Amino acid sequence: GDTRALGEEVNKLRRELEEMRLKREADRSGRIRAERALREQTLGNKNASSGAAAADSDNSPDGQGDQESVKYCNVKPIGWLRSCYRRRFGTPRQGTVVHGGRASLK
Repeated sequence: GDTRALGEEVNKLRRELEEMRLKREADRSGRIRAERALREQTLGNKNASSGAAAADSDNSPDGQGDQESVKYCNVKPIGWLRSCYRRRFGTPRQGTVVHGGRASLK
């Protein structure tokens, strides 16, 4: 009766949840691969244009490496983000909860 129908519904929802989790993981890993490839391509263009020593500036704490890499992307920046996160870009999903995790645009 009702118990069996509810059990089937729970199983169906668990399968859907697992499918959505797998899709999310695939999307995330694909996005990370694309970002990495773009970064490597950008750094490759930068190294070809200005020498391998310039690549070391990407790890500089003052962020000058990021500004240099923009020159080779033909992008005119509207500002610079300052964030406590070194490798992940974007907004944390709980920015109103984790005030120290918010980036600032300068």
